Amino acid sequence: MNRFFTLLLLTLFLSIISCKKSEIGNQMGCVSHKSFSDTKVYKDALKKFKLELPKDWKTQLYVDEYKSEIYTADTTIELTSSFILDVAWHQGSVEFNEEFVKKFVDIQLKNELLLLEQGEMTVKGFPAFYDHSKGHQNGFDFNFIQIYIKTKPDEYYTLSSKVYGIENIDERLCTSLAILDDLEFIE
Repeated sequence: MNRFFTLLLLTLFLSIISCKKSEIGNQMGCVSHKSFSDTKVYKDALKKFKLELPKDWKTQLYVDEYKSEIYTADTTIELTSSFILDVAWHQGSVEFNEEFVKKFVDIQLKNELLLLEQGEMTVKGFPAFYDHSKGHQNGFDFNFIQIYIKTKPDEYYTLSSKVYGIENIDERLCTSLAILDDLEFIE
């Protein structure tokens, strides 16, 4: 009987730790997300972070002296059925204050974006700021989420998801946020 309870407890424990919850997605109201098979772990050029992505997605790396970036999208399906992700490490400082928020307002006005939601959050134990906007580009409506994460006084990350079209917006946003939530910082 003891073996039965031990096995039961072990099974319960393993099922709890294997059920990944999306920290970012949960903070932004997501309930569930889609998982992918046949993935590959990509490291940015400066080896500051890594991200697990489907192998068949088009993924590009970019680097300069102040930035290291991974840009990716599923180009095997239509743009209005997918999303575009951009994750970047930045050398420089960022402060989540009134001036920072005003820059978002200025960018939104300039690009004719409609603010849906913005505010502070915590990502992987670090202070973060997010902005969720809506706009129109190249004949398509789109939703745009951008997250700034301050990891050190002189370093920060930007995570963004752009979801084009008008169908399954919430599902695609939540899936993209779950992928971004799997981001691992490399120390």
